[in-house]
Amino acid sequence: MKWTIKWPNSLKYIQVDLLGIFSLAGARSASSEIVENTNWKNGDSILIDSTKLDMSNARSCDIESMTRMMEPLDREICMSKIALVGSSDIQFGLARQFQTLAEGHTSAIIRAFRRAADAVEWLTTTFHPDLCNVDLASVSARSRMLSVA
Repeated sequence: MKWTIKWPNSLKYIQVDLLGIFSLAGARSASSEIVENTNWKNGDSILIDSTKLDMSNARSCDIESMTRMMEPLDREICMSKIALVGSSDIQFGLARQFQTLAEGHTSAIIRAFRRAADAVEWLTTTFHPDLCNVDLASVSARSRMLSVA
């Protein structure tokens, strides 16, 4: 899996383009590269474009692992909006699954889109978060209760 990260000053968001064949290790590396970059600041919006990523080998357990990766990053991304773009049914479906499962692991707001234009519109709208005060333990407990029901 390969990726490019664009930090354009003219945009109100960071763009991450994913390509090649999906790998969990690649997803981990790309996530770390974003928050460890000296240009990163909490509250930056991120557009993750997976329209050129082959997700045919991705499984539900991979998506669950990716959501658990969010917890240690939460301090760095708690005020961020993250838009996931997947145009194929499998890309969009896995992005929606990630969006749903991540709610119990991060206070960042994550949404899945089929079209990049819709994602950009959502990312660039005014956003005044008070998300860093969210108690992740109670969110995770609520999430576990919902999955048992």
